[in-house]
Parts: sequence; C-alpha cells; structure tokens
Amino acid sequence: MAKKKSNADELISKIISGVEDVKGIDISLLDLRDIENTVCSYFIVCSGSSNTHVNAIVSSVQKNCKQRIKRETLPHRRSREF
Repeated sequence: MAKKKSNADELISKIISGVEDVKGIDISLLDLRDIENTVCSYFIVCSGSSNTHVNAIVSSVQKNCKQRIKRETLPHRRSREF
C-alpha cells in the first residue's frame, strides 16, 4: 500500500523539481526538525552560475509552487459572507 505524502513532502518535491527544471547546482535539503527554536522544518539551498541563472531558479520555484497552491484551492469555493 502506498504511503500518502505529507504537505511538507509535496512542497519540498515541488521546490526541488523547480530547481532541477532550470539546472540548479548543488541542491541541498537541510532537515532542521531536531533543532529547537527554528522558524522552519526544512531549508533548501542551491546555487546558480550567474545572476540570470539564479533569477531563473527563483522564477521556476515560484511557478511550481503557485501551480500547487492553485490546484489545492480550485475545488473549494470561497463564501462571500459579510
């Protein structure tokens, strides 16, 4: 039986996929869950070969994450109660 991915796992997968799509260099996933008083559970670090490359990585990650967010919110209709 397949194990369902958690939201964090799905988001990490989307971020790493976005970096890989534009050939990001030296991708590292840091697991910070065992460290007390951190503001996040994971930290993803990568590098690019130029400012243009880094900007392309940022754009790709944003695009992938936006698609995920849109996919999650589409089935739900927001009520317009005041």
